[in-house]
Amino acid sequence: MRKILEEILEIVFPKRCLICSSSGNYLCTDCFSLIEIATHYYCPFCEKPSPFGKTCSSCQRNHYLDGLIFAADYNQAILKRVIHSFKYPPYLVELKNSLSLLIISHLKLSNNKFFENFSDFIFVPVPSHYSRVKKRGFDHTKELTETLASVLKAKYCLDLVIKKKKTMPQAKLSRKERQNNLLGAFEINKAINFSVKNKNFLIIDDVFTTGATMNEIAKILKQNGANKVWGLCVAREFKINHSK
Repeated sequence: MRKILEEILEIVFPKRCLICSSSGNYLCTDCFSLIEIATHYYCPFCEKPSPFGKTCSSCQRNHYLDGLIFAADYNQAILKRVIHSFKYPPYLVELKNSLSLLIISHLKLSNNKFFENFSDFIFVPVPSHYSRVKKRGFDHTKELTETLASVLKAKYCLDLVIKKKKTMPQAKLSRKERQNNLLGAFEINKAINFSVKNKNFLIIDDVFTTGATMNEIAKILKQNGANKVWGLCVAREFKINHSK
């Protein structure tokens, strides 16, 4: 029944590329190719060059996240448009495929030896508050996590970390406000029978800005016995211009 409805919708409302309006997909192959894939690595917090994206020794003293993999620099008009259309109106859930493909493309191009396979890591999405999921109609990070894990043949746990309180959107806050905004916002979901102890995790999100969200989740995981905790995202927003 669902397939029939999708076919009817496709006839009535055919998919068109968000960028060039060509028919077929919300992001056509030509426009996808215009997004520059990242091939260099930086510390998630101080942005200094770092092997494989590991958190540098200096930043390790004050942070819990062990490193970050990102597919592209967020400062690209096409990428911003795609991510915005995924998270906000028109809420195009199908864009999860294009965003996942960006991450896969990065992994192939960057030749990151640290992550030749993901068998030792469990994928965990950055959780959203239920009110935002209800408004959107789907949980965008869960959709992204499930799609990525399927392609990479990785283990995942969609409900391991939950958001227990609604917070202000991080994009509207200063760096200091972002940190305070997330204090006590996350917790391990005790309703599922899953042990965190001695396991490695990859936290999945769409955009990495200051790292406050991922670091807070990494903190919760490590306080519950997790071993390594890395971040994996579609786009990273930099404070420093690394194109020079």
